[in-house]
Amino acid sequence: MNGHACDDDPEFVAELFELLEEGVVLHDSNGRVRACNAAAARMLAWPAFGDQGAHSLFAEIEATLESGEPLTREDEPTRRVLATGVAHEARVRVRRADGETAWLLVKSVPLRRARREGGVRSGALGGALTVLRDMTEHMLVEERVRGQLPADSFSELAGSIAHDFSHFLTVIVGYSDLIAVSLPPTDPVREQAEHIRAAATGAARLTGELVDFARRQRHSANEADVSRTLQEMQPMLARLLGPRIRLSLDLDPSATVVRADPIQLERAIFNLALNARDAMRAGGSLRVVTHAVTIDEEFVRTHPGAQPGAFVRLVVADEGAGMTEETRRRLFEPFFTTKPPGQGTGLGLATVWGIVKQFGGYIDVDSAPGRGAEFRIDLPAVSLGSGEASSVRPAEKG
Repeated sequence: MNGHACDDDPEFVAELFELLEEGVVLHDSNGRVRACNAAAARMLAWPAFGDQGAHSLFAEIEATLESGEPLTREDEPTRRVLATGVAHEARVRVRRADGETAWLLVKSVPLRRARREGGVRSGALGGALTVLRDMTEHMLVEERVRGQLPADSFSELAGSIAHDFSHFLTVIVGYSDLIAVSLPPTDPVREQAEHIRAAATGAARLTGELVDFARRQRHSANEADVSRTLQEMQPMLARLLGPRIRLSLDLDPSATVVRADPIQLERAIFNLALNARDAMRAGGSLRVVTHAVTIDEEFVRTHPGAQPGAFVRLVVADEGAGMTEETRRRLFEPFFTTKPPGQGTGLGLATVWGIVKQFGGYIDVDSAPGRGAEFRIDLPAVSLGSGEASSVRPAEKG
């Protein structure tokens, strides 16, 4: 197909526009709707062919942000784009006139005018393109995972979602490529098709994380030397943390070999270090300690999920801002993140939880606002050295 095929076949472009499962809305520089596809009209409960000339996508329906706050006209992604010239997105819960409730991911990007002579762009903001994605099923799954689904069952769910999601991504990437190659290089719509492709590619990376998460839960328990693993990882961890964060290791020579997969142990340590780095934007210290412990029945009674016996305790303590009790309770939930949209998947600490539980271990975190966070991981000891293991009781920390 040559780059100008659509010049002679506008019906072809219109057909592609309607085939997209995502809703697509074109706005002029004043925010008025100039065109939309059938998917957008369906999601917004608009009449056939869309509400041409409307100044707001949500004028006729109840819409709230993920925080529960009403979505004001000024907060609409399209309005943000036209005011700032920068792409913006938001998750919006809508209740339509027919009573149906849905979650939409609303992403708007700027459309800039281009001079046809030589293809030089003037940079003037000519409007905005808004893409709507129905997130209802995703949000329902997220709620079920948070409220009902045991985290150790998440690997099966993740693999299933990733498998199905990859098919949708193939369609999105394919059609965006088709649109892009069908338009002249100077056509502003071509750039927007490339934006859609980039977004789909980002989603593909998330799918890869889900697949990786699922696979991590299926490793057999071998033996891993905690001290050796930490010593070998020290240079890499120092680079990961950066110059503003000091890394210190305090390793007990009597607490070394545990029942765990060495690669999975590295993944858990890496994710904990990454979490600590993100918590210490202004710098600080990350302290990593190992020592032998014996968990008794009294500790088990007050700590659901713990098992009695000999363990090697790995402590990872940062000097970050700490967290509230609500955040601490939800910290290991899949998809839960305190980062801004697009900056975190909520799978890092959930992966750590899954790795620890898979090998019969126990994980806990002690934190409060203003005093950092201390993660404690107990892994079953294969053998302990000549040193003595401390007995762990409910009141003990670290």
